Amino acid sequence: ELATRELGKAYNAVFLDLLPATALTESCWRQFKREDGKITYLVSSAEAVGMMQVNLRVWRGLYDAERLKWEVAYNARAGAQILLHYLEGPGLDVVRQTGNPEYLAWASYAVYNAGPVAAKRFLRKRGELKPGQTDRKLLAHYQGFVDGGIADLEHCVVSQPAEATPAL
Repeated sequence: ELATRELGKAYNAVFLDLLPATALTESCWRQFKREDGKITYLVSSAEAVGMMQVNLRVWRGLYDAERLKWEVAYNARAGAQILLHYLEGPGLDVVRQTGNPEYLAWASYAVYNAGPVAAKRFLRKRGELKPGQTDRKLLAHYQGFVDGGIADLEHCVVSQPAEATPAL
């Protein structure tokens, strides 16, 4: 997705850490679950599906609903496209209006998770931001990836890589 965009290295780096953090926050990188002895796709109460929790109502007509439910790669790519769209639009708007590039990941995810109106909370509060539980979770995941961490899918967190064992 980044190959077709001209965001610049700094924003590319934000996206490359934000994407896995978003998948971890949304679904713990899971597309499917076992329910009543059968395998089915993840679905939220808001009708968001799969690993990237793409909302079927919001994105109907742009993405194939059945493929979003059952194809991991299709769901991941759709989520990446949507996240990048929000990073380039509302995310960068928040950065421009606040003058704080550190808000890019948070603002982009807030819009991904709660819709375009979520970006307005950044502008209304003028720096007095109070992250909610999902925001704190995303920010911890994001910072973990920025710091070189790896996804711990058993616990749905980002762990720092083990220190290298000295040679004997």
